[in-house]
Amino acid sequence: MHFEGQGGPQDLLEARRLYGLAAAQGHADAQFNLGLMHEDGQGGRKDVLEARRLFGFAAAQGHEPALSEAERLANAMAEALLAEDEAEKSKASKVKKKKKKSSNQVRSDAKAEAGLAVEAEARKQADAREIEAANALVTAREQEEAEVAQAEVESKAEMEGQARKQAEQEAQAAEAQAQAAAAAAAATEKARKPPDHFLCPITQDVMIDPVSAADGHMYERRAIEDWFIGHSTSPMTGAKLEVKSLFPNYAIRSLIRTWQEL
Repeated sequence: MHFEGQGGPQDLLEARRLYGLAAAQGHADAQFNLGLMHEDGQGGRKDVLEARRLFGFAAAQGHEPALSEAERLANAMAEALLAEDEAEKSKASKVKKKKKKSSNQVRSDAKAEAGLAVEAEARKQADAREIEAANALVTAREQEEAEVAQAEVESKAEMEGQARKQAEQEAQAAEAQAQAAAAAAAATEKARKPPDHFLCPITQDVMIDPVSAADGHMYERRAIEDWFIGHSTSPMTGAKLEVKSLFPNYAIRSLIRTWQEL
């Protein structure tokens, strides 16, 4: 996925590192893919010899594409050596060429082996450095991601705490407001309730035309007049009333009207 950029940006360096780890464990596909990257110089320096070595490891496990690549590189190197030999043959006689070829071949083989050993060691050290650098990069990325995730968790917790605190404050304010509204409504209801002396004792309604009777109590005029039609006693005391005269109470009527206008 790193090699092809699937699921994220293409990262040839990371792909080469991961193939190297898998190849070191003997995975033929990883050895083959890592060989291709070395041959093409993807994710690092180009190294045909290392590519041939990796193809050989994979081919030894029966990996057909790796076997084809190994044979192709071997043929290419053989052709190059053959061309070099042909060029050398044209510069000297057949006798000298045979002697020179023999001695040169020995020296060439010795130099090649020494060079391969040096290159192999250098490659090993370079690969180790690449793996170490890649691991350090991955570790740094993981640490950075962990720090970002921790910061997000802390920020979310802080925001949730603030939200809870604000919700509690709003709930308390709403409760206090509701209590105040209920108290105000109760006070208003109490204030609107008429005093007892504004009510007619017969009808229990607020009097419109309050009058005083001989028993010393106030009544609504129409109510007490209706009472006297069938009664000769006081509605409040039950005592017989010799006098049925009624007297308007203007003071109470004024107070009632003032209360009604509030």
